Amino acid sequence: MWAHANASPSPNTHSLDTVLAVYEGSALNNLIRVASSDDDALNSAVSASRVWFEAAGGTAYAVQVGSYDDAARGAITLAVTSRAASCSSR
Repeated sequence: MWAHANASPSPNTHSLDTVLAVYEGSALNNLIRVASSDDDALNSAVSASRVWFEAAGGTAYAVQVGSYDDAARGAITLAVTSRAASCSSR
């Protein structure tokens, strides 16, 4: 299954530059990063971050969302979706 996470500044928080990371594992001291993004390459006009990663059923994932600038404050919208991997045989 493929999972997609998108973090973007809420409409009233235009100057916030998001960062996003997804980790695998259930213990905070033993997480493994599986995907990360500072800026969405598909839309450089927006300070959003987007990742795609292959998710496995029964696996715990932690999502970290923040701002590139530690002093920045504001609301962030996080959306996570998934879809079954498609197979095609030729």
